[in-house]
Amino acid sequence: MSASSVWKNWSALFDDRDEPTEPHYDPMHLGAVLVVCQVVIGVLFWLLWTLFLYEGGLPRKIGALFTRLSDRTAETHMLKNSGAFGGPGHGNVFEGWIANVVALVLVLALIAALQRLDRRHARRSR
Repeated sequence: MSASSVWKNWSALFDDRDEPTEPHYDPMHLGAVLVVCQVVIGVLFWLLWTLFLYEGGLPRKIGALFTRLSDRTAETHMLKNSGAFGGPGHGNVFEGWIANVVALVLVLALIAALQRLDRRHARRSR
């Protein structure tokens, strides 16, 4: 190998011309994918956090509601201790229910949209 052939091989590594058989690489695509993935993960995190954890979360509110409806004696003992009626030191267990219900509606809409896209894709692939 001569010095000129080594130099040509080395400079060919950094050549701007792409082979027509190679896939086109654009760094903007990679950057856009990374940003979109972070945004989707953030939205999913806050949506699920609002549904399950904000102000006690929806499962705690549903449990307190069923306890209140099913057992009248547990209403004064168990729910009062869990803060269902409010009082000094802690708020009402039903605070923040609007945000929890909105998050539930958004999660259900997201699941329905993903299921619809999956069915549409399954129909096209047949």
